[in-house]
Amino acid sequence: MLKLIHTDALLSSSVLQYWVKYLHEGDLSVLRAALGSNENLARVAKNTNIHRFICTKQLGKMQWSPNCLELMVKDESDDVKSFRNGEVIIGQKICADVVEALIGLIYFYFGYEAASDVALELGCSLLKGKRIDKSIPGYVANMRLVAMAKSTLNMNTIQLPELIEEALTHPSCLHEQVPSYQNLEWVGDAVLCLFARFWILQQFPHLHVSAMNLLEASLICNETLAYVCLRHGIHRYLNHRDPALPSRIEEVERALNSTGRGLWTTGKSYHIFSKFFPLLIEPNDVSYF
Repeated sequence: MLKLIHTDALLSSSVLQYWVKYLHEGDLSVLRAALGSNENLARVAKNTNIHRFICTKQLGKMQWSPNCLELMVKDESDDVKSFRNGEVIIGQKICADVVEALIGLIYFYFGYEAASDVALELGCSLLKGKRIDKSIPGYVANMRLVAMAKSTLNMNTIQLPELIEEALTHPSCLHEQVPSYQNLEWVGDAVLCLFARFWILQQFPHLHVSAMNLLEASLICNETLAYVCLRHGIHRYLNHRDPALPSRIEEVERALNSTGRGLWTTGKSYHIFSKFFPLLIEPNDVSYF
C-alpha cells in the first residue's frame, strides 16, 4: 500500500513534482525506497509512540493491557528496547512492519484516500500539491493508439491520450514530442503490486504470507507481463529506435507459443504455481487473461 502512496505523493509533491518528471526510473525508485525504508518507518513508529503498543507475547487471561506499555528506551543510539519484567528486542523491522500493517488495515476497511491521509498524518508520506498538467500543447492524438487502448482497456473515453503514446515510447526514441515510458513504468509498478496483492488476499485469504509473496512475484514478473502484452498485441504499437528489439520480441513470442501454455510456459511462473497451486495449472488452457 505504501508503495503506491509514496508514488502518488512524489508525483503530487509541491516541492518534488517539478523534478520527478525529469528523473530516471532508477532515481525515482531510490526516492520511493527511502520513503518506505525500515529506518524511516521505524522513526515514524517512535515519533508517534506506536512502538509502545507492540505486543511481543500473547495477552494472559484477564489481562487487558499489554506489558508493552511498560516499555522504556534503553539506548537512543540503537533500536534496543526493554521491558521492566524481562528483556525484549524490538528492532527497526518490527516497527516498520507494524506501521505498514496499520496503513494496510486503513486501506482494507476505508480505502485509498483514507490510507493516504493517515500516512501523511503519521509522517511517512509527503504533502501533496496541485499536480502538474501532463497535457502537451498542440498535441494531436494518434487515433490508432487511442483505438487500441480503448479496445484493450474496455474504455469509451481517454482523458489524456498523450499518455498512451508515452506508455508505448521506448527509451531509444530521442527528440520525440512525448517522453519515454520510464516514468509511467515506475508508476505502474506500484499500481500492479497493490492490485495483485489485493486480489490475492481476496482469492486466497488463508494462504501463508510466503506463499502470497510467491504468487505475487509470479503474477507481476516480466514473463507474465510480456505474455499479457503479446496476448493483446500491444507490442505491435511500440515506438522504438532499437534495431535488435524486434528479434527479441519475436523470440519471446515463439517461446510463449511453442507449448500452448501461455503464462505457464515460463519456468519461474510454472514452478511457483505447480508447487503451491497445483489445482490452478491447466496446461491446455490459455485463456487466463
